[in-house]
Amino acid sequence: MFHYRRRKRSVRRGRGVFVGLACAFAVVAGPAVTASAGIAGPPGASGATGATGATGPQGATGPAALAPGTITTYLANVVGETGYFGFAWASTGSRYFMGSGQLFKTTSAGVTTTIGSVNDFGNGPWAIAIDASDNVYVAGSQANRVFKVDPTGTITNFAGTGTRDCPNGVDCNYGADAFSVVIGRPNALAVDSAGNVIIVANWQGTILKVPTSGPNTGVVTLLANGPIGNCGGNNASCSIGIDSDDNLYIPYRFGAHKIAPDGTSTDISVVLPGDDEYGIYNVGATVDVFDNLYVTGNLGHVIRQVTPDGRVTTVAGTYNTPGYTGDGGPATSATLLYPGVIGTDPSGNIYFTNFDGSCGCSVVRRVERPLASGAIGATGAQGATGASGPQGDTGQAGASGAQGATGARGSTGLTGATGTAGLQGATGLSGSTGPQGSTGSVGLQGVTGPNGDTGSTGPTGPTGATGLQGPTGPKGDTGATGATGAKGDTGAVGATGPQGDTGSAGSQGNQGPQGDTGAAGIGTLVAGVQQLRSSPRYAGPGMATSSLVTPLDYPVAEMTLSLLYVKAYAKFTGTVTVMRNGQPTVLRCTMVAAKTCNDTLHSVRFDAGDSLTFRFAPVGNARSARIVLSVRTTG
Repeated sequence: MFHYRRRKRSVRRGRGVFVGLACAFAVVAGPAVTASAGIAGPPGASGATGATGATGPQGATGPAALAPGTITTYLANVVGETGYFGFAWASTGSRYFMGSGQLFKTTSAGVTTTIGSVNDFGNGPWAIAIDASDNVYVAGSQANRVFKVDPTGTITNFAGTGTRDCPNGVDCNYGADAFSVVIGRPNALAVDSAGNVIIVANWQGTILKVPTSGPNTGVVTLLANGPIGNCGGNNASCSIGIDSDDNLYIPYRFGAHKIAPDGTSTDISVVLPGDDEYGIYNVGATVDVFDNLYVTGNLGHVIRQVTPDGRVTTVAGTYNTPGYTGDGGPATSATLLYPGVIGTDPSGNIYFTNFDGSCGCSVVRRVERPLASGAIGATGAQGATGASGPQGDTGQAGASGAQGATGARGSTGLTGATGTAGLQGATGLSGSTGPQGSTGSVGLQGVTGPNGDTGSTGPTGPTGATGLQGPTGPKGDTGATGATGAKGDTGAVGATGPQGDTGSAGSQGNQGPQGDTGAAGIGTLVAGVQQLRSSPRYAGPGMATSSLVTPLDYPVAEMTLSLLYVKAYAKFTGTVTVMRNGQPTVLRCTMVAAKTCNDTLHSVRFDAGDSLTFRFAPVGNARSARIVLSVRTTG
């Protein structure tokens, strides 16, 4: 079983008295001093410029991304192991693969380590699943336990008593803590959107749920008493899928059992015309980020896809034709041999086990899907432009109408003469301010007499006439302005010393050859966020479950983005926008209490050196456990 989750990351942030003294200052003028200009010394010589180092050679351009639908062998058999039985991807980019008795972890830098052994997981650990905190759960089938591996690699028991059979055949202790419940032969696992671990107990034929948070943490409940399909019986190797609505998909003879969160079961068929339903025999199921269901036809030697609208197609293998051929070509032309466990990564690529008869073991093969993004490949060469057809003759232009005559302009009137200003009278001298007398002492306040009676208000007399305003006196003459004194001579500037010689420039190194540009065609980018709440989140290409709160400014090559499609895993209100160089573009779409939206009308051109960020912005208290988008790329 494959799962990817991202942890939610949260972020939290008296009074002085002053006395003034009057002081008098006198400035006495000294004798005049004439400044003479100094002689400037010569500047030092400029140092020689060092030689420019040679430019190193440019590294080779990486290989172009494989075309959608291409099949390859992803992992060969591990020495000393019999095969692989589970896949999972962490939010850090690390990937986990379960081989017989061991858990292999490969970091995003390509470093592989081995976690655990038969002594840790028991003989026959099969499926694995991963939660949002990057804890990996391992189904120890022969140990009758489920183990937990934290991000540091520490292994602990998560559920199960280590016994296979329930007392009296019925009392498995459901409703108790996980360490007290009998879980016989666990061989398939999943983790839902709430972090509950789903366990298929092969021996009892039951499906159990163990919460990892909340008031019932660690308490095991019975989700369904079957059907467990081909995850029971002798098929110890099994994988199950879970979609965005937490529906489980259990493989069975000719399809998958779909089990809702309330335990209700319905059947989904993957039989196509010409199939023998008994000859398909599905043993693996998984669901990708867009809720496409994939199942492995173990005896039919094919992988079938069921889209959310129910369309069934073959995505790998040739029906009823066993083999191990076709690597590097279309998956639908290849042959598969007993495909079993299956999973998908955050970009939608398919991984499944394929039996290798030459060693009697299993390998992991991979099918590139249209939803895969990976690194942005170099822009391919542009095809030749087709010849343009002949242009038709241009019609004659119509004659322009005659322009009417412009009327004569009227003459401008004369400006009246400006009157002379009267003389301004001289301003009188200000009189000196007399000394301030001393303040007398305050006398005693007399006794307040009794209030007298309020007299009656007399009638208001008539308003007197306003007196005449006297004439305004004549304006005095303006005094003459005094003559400006002569300006003193400016001293001579000292001579500038000679400039030193400039050193010769070093020779420029040779430029290394540029690597060949790989071919690239139409592709698709995927991005998304996990645990989105009421503030914007950002993601870059290939980050299907980011929870970043700051833009990424992801550098991209020259390309055009179009055909934006967004899907939420719960009804969501908000806007998803493609950002170019930190600024919003016209390529966006808005959801109003909906799960999907798209923009098929706009496109955005990115030049080499531009940056790309996807912005997920909720409205109000809108929230969603996960939102993903895909956007088409062309060169």
